[in-house]
Amino acid sequence: MPAWKQMEDYLKSIMPEPDEEETQRRWFNAREGVLWCAVRAATHSISYRPFPVGCAAWGFKPNAHPAERWDVYNGANVKAFAEMPKVCAEITSLMGAIQDGYSRIIGMVIVGNPREEDLDDVLYPCENCRLTMRKVPIIRTDTHVILARPKQSDMPSHIDDPREDL
Repeated sequence: MPAWKQMEDYLKSIMPEPDEEETQRRWFNAREGVLWCAVRAATHSISYRPFPVGCAAWGFKPNAHPAERWDVYNGANVKAFAEMPKVCAEITSLMGAIQDGYSRIIGMVIVGNPREEDLDDVLYPCENCRLTMRKVPIIRTDTHVILARPKQSDMPSHIDDPREDL
């Protein structure tokens, strides 16, 4: 057995995945901070039109050092010109977590103002993001998804949990 696999197995044996009660408690305590990370991520958006979107995904990595087991991955939408394919904030944050070896997303916060043609007062993930969120294995059916709409001062004015849409 390779040395890295032995170390991974050893870490899993001394640091098992937390139970659901602990996970939910940690999410409840972390979600406001994750919200502010998403607001801050939206400020890094690159868009040829005024449509900033930010996302923060709070993930768990079971085989990491205890100080690095929980982390936030930020993402912002990028579409510098009209003909450019869009890169959504949700995808950016999820790919960062996957690339860094996180095995589970406990919760996500998506911050953005809806477009004028949208009927809802919050911005929902696009069809491609919803499909990705259903198919990527690090997002489970119990992953919390919070949608927030910032005010002009970047303060969230509305929070909605659309888990039934996933």
